Parts: sequence; C-alpha cells; structure tokens
Amino acid sequence: MALSRLPLATARSVGAVEFLERVLPGWAAGLMAVLTQLGDFWFLTVLLGLCYWRLPAQRVDVAGLFATALGGLGLYRTLKHTIEAPRPTTVPVDPSEVPGLLRPLYENAIAAGGFGFPSGHATTATLLYVGLAVVLPVGTRRQRFAGAGVFIGTVCFSRLALGVHNLVDVLAGIPTGLLALALFFWLPAQYAPDRRVTVGFAAVLPFAGLYYLASGGAQTAVELGVLGLVALVVWEQFGAN
Repeated sequence: MALSRLPLATARSVGAVEFLERVLPGWAAGLMAVLTQLGDFWFLTVLLGLCYWRLPAQRVDVAGLFATALGGLGLYRTLKHTIEAPRPTTVPVDPSEVPGLLRPLYENAIAAGGFGFPSGHATTATLLYVGLAVVLPVGTRRQRFAGAGVFIGTVCFSRLALGVHNLVDVLAGIPTGLLALALFFWLPAQYAPDRRVTVGFAAVLPFAGLYYLASGGAQTAVELGVLGLVALVVWEQFGAN
C-alpha cells in the first residue's frame, strides 16, 4: 500500500490552488512560471557554476553544494516514488489568459508530471539558498539567511500558484532540503573535511538504487547513478586539489 493512501495524506488537500484560481491574473501566472525557475535544477547548476568560477576561495564549498544537490535529487525522487502522492489537477489560470511571451513557459511549468510529495523545487531551493547563505562571503549572516528565506518562499509560492503542488508538498520540501544539507554537506564536513565533496557526490549512488526499488524506473535510476559516478570521477581527477 502506497503511503499516499494513509489517512494522514488527506492533509495534502490543503492548499492555495482554489484561492489563486479566483485572484491570480494572467500576467502574474506568467511571472510565477519565471520565478519558479529559481528552484529548478538547471538554475542551480548555472548559479553554482558561476560561483565556482568567480569565487576561487569558495570552490570546495561550492562543489560540495553541487554534490549535495545531486544527493538531494536522489533523495526527493526516491521519496516521491515511495509515497506516490498525486499532484493537484486544478490549473489556476487558463494558458490563454497568460501574455504571449510568457505563455510557453507557463504551459511548460503547469505540465509538470510525476508525483507531488515532496516538492522537488522546494527541496532544491532550500538546499541551494541555505547552503549559499552558509558559504558565501557576502553581507552579514543574518542578511544572507533572510535572503535565502525570500528565495525559498518565492519558489514555494510559485509552485502553489502554478497549481502543480499542494501546500503540504512545498512545506515538506523545506525539511527535505535541510536533511540533504545535513547528510551530504554538514556531516561530511565534520567527519571527513578533506573528502566532503567526494562523499556528497557518492551519496546519489545508493539513492539511485533506492529509486529503482521504489519506482521500477530503471532508466532514471541509471541516469542518477551515472550522474553521481561521473561527478565523483571528475572531482577526484581534476577538482580535489
């Protein structure tokens, strides 16, 4: 029996989709499709790549965050296919109401497939922006964490506004992202500081196996495993020093 069929799962019906359906104008829906990219894995990759390039003194930490993101990817995908909670079916705004330039992006965003719990975007945003708040030498610690909270809140709200997640999904994504940070970033730094990036990259490998057991998705499991393995080898050969 999938966990989504347990009585506790009825809480997933609590969300903002019905409310947003009444108040969200088309241009705002298009804006949500833009802002939700802040929690997408492609954006994480580009942002961390720029940080790695522009901040040589923080390269090990930035590489560690990317390793954490791979581990987090395996973690939330495994959870999704273990719990098997469906996404909402209501579309808050009809695509025809979204301005032309934003409509393709909006249509792509609301077409999100797969299971909904926990939110992958909320997970990714949490581990990315909290992680950057920890490692970046910009502003004060309070300012960095306040900024992280704004970005995470923006991504979470965008997922609700687009109708692709319920409230519980995005709320669960936040502790999932924090758990990924603890497992793949903080713990390796405490107990294996010279190997923390390697530990993080390797973390995705067992989750690839767990994902396969949970979903039977051999292709995605192999993709996860290969991604982690390639990153591990590249770091060992070119990045460890």
